[in-house]
This record gives sequence, C-alpha cells and structure tokens, in this order.
Amino acid sequence: MLTKNLPALILLLFCCGACVDLGTLNELQSPEYQAEFAVPLFNSEIGIGEILAESPDLDALRIDETGLLHFEYRGAVLRREAAEIFDQISAAFPPVIPILSNDLALPFTIPNGISLDRLDLKAGTLSYYLENPNEAPVDIVVRFPTFVRNGEPLEFMLSLPAYSGSGPRPSLSNQDNPIDIAEYAIVPQNDSVYVNYTATTDMGAEVSVASFLIQMENLSFSYAEGFLGQLLLDGGMDEINIDFFDTYIGGDIYFAEPQVTFEVESAFGVPIQSMVNTFEVSTVDGSTLGVISPLVDNGVNFPFPSLSEVGQSKSESFLFDKHNSNLDKLLGEGPTKVNYDIDVLVNPDNDPNVTGFLTDSSYFSVQMAVDLPLFGTATGFSVNDTIALDLSGYEEVEYAEFKVITENELGIDLLTQVYFIDEQNQVLDSLLDERTQIATGAPVDENGLSTSSQSKTTLIDVNAQRFDKLKAATALVIEFNFSSESNSPRYVKLIDTQKISIRMGAIIGVSSKE
Repeated sequence: MLTKNLPALILLLFCCGACVDLGTLNELQSPEYQAEFAVPLFNSEIGIGEILAESPDLDALRIDETGLLHFEYRGAVLRREAAEIFDQISAAFPPVIPILSNDLALPFTIPNGISLDRLDLKAGTLSYYLENPNEAPVDIVVRFPTFVRNGEPLEFMLSLPAYSGSGPRPSLSNQDNPIDIAEYAIVPQNDSVYVNYTATTDMGAEVSVASFLIQMENLSFSYAEGFLGQLLLDGGMDEINIDFFDTYIGGDIYFAEPQVTFEVESAFGVPIQSMVNTFEVSTVDGSTLGVISPLVDNGVNFPFPSLSEVGQSKSESFLFDKHNSNLDKLLGEGPTKVNYDIDVLVNPDNDPNVTGFLTDSSYFSVQMAVDLPLFGTATGFSVNDTIALDLSGYEEVEYAEFKVITENELGIDLLTQVYFIDEQNQVLDSLLDERTQIATGAPVDENGLSTSSQSKTTLIDVNAQRFDKLKAATALVIEFNFSSESNSPRYVKLIDTQKISIRMGAIIGVSSKE
C-alpha cells in the first residue's frame, strides 16, 4: 500500500543530488589539475508520518489509534433550517382577514398536511379596522381565544360613536400603532384559529359592526408542535474530489477497506429520512459506477430528539463499507471522485399521529466523508513529478558515480526512473538505463505490518559526455513505481512510525586545463 506523498522524499533526494553546490570545485587555483572528490549528498531517516506532514493535503490526513494512515475526503455540509417550514406556516396566514361573523374560524390552511397543536410567536403585529353602522354608540370586545399568553387569551376593547345615518360611518383603526403579539402561543382548536367579538349598545343590545378587517404582519415563530406534514427538501448535487491519483500514470492500487460515512445531526423533533437520488464513484479508468446498498435503496433514518428533549440535537454516523455495499469494488480500484445527490423527507411515513416539534434554532445536517485507509496492495502503481534543474555552471566534471543506500521499513518496493528534459520539454537523457528498484519492501506479517527493514544499494554512473549533455536540461521528470508484490498475497499497512532512511553520495572526477 502507498501514499502519493511518498515520492516527496525521493524527489527531495534527487533535488539534493542535482542541486549540490559544486562551486567550490571552480575555486581551485591550480592552473592544471585532475582530482577525485568524495561528496556526501544526502543522509536522512524519516518516518512516513513526517513525510505526510509536509503534504499540501495535510487536512485530508488522519492517523487512527493504531497508527494506520488514512486519507479522508469530505463533501459539503447539507444543512437545512427550520425557517423553511416556518416560512410555509407564516404564508398560511392571509394578509387581510375579513371578520364576517361574531365567531369566526380564520382561514388558516397550511400546506403539506401540517396540523399544529401549538405555535409560539416570537414577533408579529395585529392591526384592525372596523366601522359602526348602528345609530347607537357601541362597546366592542375582540377576543382571540386561540392566542394565549401567560394563560390568558388575546383580548382588547374598543368603542365607537353612533352613526348619524348619513355620511361616512364612524370607524376605528390602529394601523399606526398595531398590537404587539410577540410571545403569544397560538393553540388551534379543531385545527382552526378563532376570533370572536361582541358589540353592545349603551342599551345592552348586541349588534354587529361593519367592514371589520384584521391584518397580521411580520410574523415569526420560536416553536411549533404537532404533525408537521410530509415535506421533501432538496439537498442538491455535490461531489468529493479524491486527489490521491492526481499524478497517476498507470498501474493498479487496491484499498482493502474503503469506507463512506454519512454523518447526520438533527435538532428537528420529527422523523427525517434521506432519499439518495445519486451515489456513484468515478475511477481512474474513466468509468462511473453506482453504489449498491440497502442504505441507498431504503434511505437512512435520522435520529431526532423527542418532545422531552426540545433544544437538543441527536447525531449518528451511517457507514457504507464492503459488508453492506459494493464500495470495496468502487473505491478499491482508483477512485477519483464521488458524486451524490441527497434529498431529505420529513415525516417519511406521513403518519398524522406522530407529534413532532420545531424551534427557531432547529436544523439538520448531513455530510459525506470518504475514508481510504492506507491498507491494501499495489502493482506497478506509477506516478510522476517534475522539478526544476540547472547544471549549466558545472564545467569541470568528467565523471560522477552516485551511490544510493536505502533502509526501508515500509512493506512496498520503490522503483524509479529520472528523465532530463530541456526547455522544449524534450527528453535529453535518463539517469538510469532502465527503471530501477532503489528500495526493497520490508516483509509483513498476517496483519500487514512490517516485521523488519530491508537494505538496498544502487550505483549510478554518469560519464563526462553524458554530463555535458545533461547541462542543457532545465528540469527532471521523476517517475515512481510502487509495488507490494514481494509481500503478495498479503495486504500491506502504512503506519505513521515506519521509517525509510536514504543515504546518497558521489565520487566526482574533475579536471581543469588552462
């Protein structure tokens, strides 16, 4: 098993080799000389965890309690607020309500089958307009029996003078100073919200008023309780890009235990279920395949707080792995992207006997995480990288012999080839005659853990003619090939404490003639 960041160490090795300061050789004062110098170029021991710590993808790196390295990629957080449902409830109140009788059920029909037992207002105003068509003054008591605060219904008293029988009728309005109805609880009776009034003349007779209008504005709510209906909330499409294969050029890699987790949290006091429209994986070979799992077919039921847990949230993780899906096939063989589209269904069973709640701070969220433990196999898995190079200042080098000594605790072999390219990206030469193994994989036990280290020495000769040719190079293209075949058929684990030591030196022959 391998990580795309392991080449960083070998890249550093060759950078050090290519950029070693030979300027001191130019400072020799003898008018004519031949000499051979032993130059230590590199000597380092580093853990795989330290290599990864230098990675630009450090945020994706996780080390579990056993030391096993993981690359973890996360999608965007799908989050929905209770405001989406409260907005629908608010829209159910007509902007202007004509009061056509002394005892009226307000037209209060909420979509999606919502049936409320209680609705707490945190803001809102109530305005009225009415006229007296009676030839006697009237006292009016307006009462909203389903609007309750501190155990008392909303109630107010009005008075209008007598109508003379001609001209405009006496009227009354509080449009400029509406009643503040914040902190009232609306408690529907038989799924209705009522308003009633009595208008009494000075002789005690009950009469009616005319053109009586009620207007409620700027309503917002802090709490709702009851059957909140069945509601589908669109989550939208998202994707997780897996950059592990950004420098991939060939070969195979197999992750033995890939996982995808849905991490859900809900402060909605109501049953919620995911509806997976799309869940698919794209791979390095260009194919895109769907995830097959009962969790996809049947959806995931979110945990939710009960009526006795108002203000709390519940969270849970739902795991897709090789035991309940085909992810070992899809994520095991070169994943580059996970696409998903998840909607959420409120009250999936549409059971009107389910009493739920919402607060103004209620929410639910879903996030998908892809986990690739560095545990598996690699066969000829190849990546490459390019670094800048400048050898133009080295005039006296007649030959060089590079020696690379590795001590490897990782259970993977490392082969490499280095190409020198010019500014037109044309290959001038290669450092090695062929792809060469510079590190031998350490043997592993039945758990995939290395049991010892392996040593390897590699010699690389560069003569004067080749070196002269290489001075036109402006960059190195380094190809890395990883393989766990020496440990086949066992899977290999990469642990953060496993180390690889690399020493590099050179014998350099120089001469100078005036």
